[in-house]
Amino acid sequence: EPDLALKTLDDCREAGIKPHPRMFAALISLCCRMHNHERAAELLEEMEGDGHRISVSLRSRVNSLGDGRNQPRDRRMYGDDSREM
Repeated sequence: EPDLALKTLDDCREAGIKPHPRMFAALISLCCRMHNHERAAELLEEMEGDGHRISVSLRSRVNSLGDGRNQPRDRRMYGDDSREM
């Protein structure tokens, strides 16, 4: 459940807990898989704002989603295929 995962980040913040870089990376990856570039970019900024190091590959993944390079190859994986199998 993507919304529950993202809510966990808010819960950490409200409790005064600084989220771990792995938590950010997992949430950013989730947003990328869901093709939610805007939220992935926001999380990247939050991660940077918390002073965490951001890998080149994570930054590239978010940037490629924004420019349309990171699109699903098989749309049937996402339930977009109208054909019956």
